[in-house]
Amino acid sequence: MNCVKPVCNTVCPTRAISKSPKLRIFQYLPNRCTWCGGCICTCPEDAAELRHEISLTKLFHPFSSVIVRNVEIERCRSCGTGFAPGAQLNKIAEKVPQEYIFLCLSCRRDRFSTALSKIS
Repeated sequence: MNCVKPVCNTVCPTRAISKSPKLRIFQYLPNRCTWCGGCICTCPEDAAELRHEISLTKLFHPFSSVIVRNVEIERCRSCGTGFAPGAQLNKIAEKVPQEYIFLCLSCRRDRFSTALSKIS
């Protein structure tokens, strides 16, 4: 799954896909899904899919949730603070190959002010 900016959890009418508020963990509750296909239509990365499958485990545990995606938070290469989803930064780095993309906002400001003071 190459999920960068998930929107599937915002369009699901039954909240079958949910995101934990503090962590970037996405869970799927199969018993809530109505197979409307909204998650597939809105997925910008073609990461979502519908599969019709029969599972005895799901039959006996119909209300259990399945972790769909656990997004790794990238750490700043300067100070080590977690600041953005790693997959999202890698996607941006493909288009804009600059080192400052992997820096948090505070470290970007510091580098910019240092570079500005050298010019002055």
